[in-house]
Order: sequence, then C-alpha cells, then structure tokens
Amino acid sequence: MKDDFELAYINAVHQNDIDGDGEIDETLIEVIKIKSGSTVPNKPYLIRAKTTGVKTISVENATVYAAEEESVDCSTTIAKFTFTGNYSTVSYETMSKNKYYTMVGGEQDYTLVGGQLGFIGDDSGLKPFRWYMKAESRNSRYNTSNAARAITVSVIDEEATGISQSRRQ
Repeated sequence: MKDDFELAYINAVHQNDIDGDGEIDETLIEVIKIKSGSTVPNKPYLIRAKTTGVKTISVENATVYAAEEESVDCSTTIAKFTFTGNYSTVSYETMSKNKYYTMVGGEQDYTLVGGQLGFIGDDSGLKPFRWYMKAESRNSRYNTSNAARAITVSVIDEEATGISQSRRQ
C-alpha cells in the first residue's frame, strides 16, 4: 500500500475570520502524513493515491478487528468537530438531516474537490469505508459555520500537490 498511497491522520481544525467581520470565513482541517508505523483500527484517515488512475487497495498480513464506529474529535474554543468512519452506507437523508460534511465529487464521493470537503450533493448517500465530519457549536453565541460551506484540507509540510487552495504550514 505504501508504494501507491499516502496516509495521513487528522491533527487539528482551525477556523479563521479572514475579512474581520466577526464571522467564520474559513475552516481548515490539518492532517499529518504517516511516514512509518501502523494505523489504529476503526479510526478515520485520509488516504491519497500518489498517481492518477484506477487504484485498488489490498492488504496483506493484517490483523482484522471488529467493525466498531470510532471517531476523532478536534475542538476550537467555540466549535467541536467529530470525524467518524463508516462501514455501511450512510443514507442521504441522514447525511442531510445531520448536516454532515464529507468528501464530495459526484459519483466519486471519496475524492477531494479543489482540496475541500462539502455537504453531500446527491441522493445516493455516503458509500462504505469513508468518513464524514459533524461540526457542532460549543458556544451558541458565536456562528461557527463556514460561510463558504466548504472546508479546506491542509497537508502539513507539503506543497499543494493535487490539492488546490491548501496552505503549507
């Protein structure tokens, strides 16, 4: 897998008021590449192919763990972000009702579009073995939503290769 794909873990979420109007204009998910070692079962990760084209993930000599819904939480002083992996399809109704963010791209809901996450946009729901994000206010006095309705993914210590609008940290 390491020859064809890169793995990253979710490290932090940042929110910024770019234009100084007191409203959140930008939400940035910070991920860090895993360069060695192993992953934790049932945790969501960002997986990116190193080259374009059709790819298949095959795993050898792996320990199989029971499929359990696990999540990763990141918080700011005003918002909590929960990233959850799924093992079965999450319906469009559930995604829409709960305002879950996910990787978007039409039929390829597992791809980034312009380096951003957004709300699912069709009636098919979220396919298995992907992840979604829930954003919740920790302090209702502030608007924690992103006016652009999209969230940028930033890979730490990397130029924006294949992910536009990403920033180097």
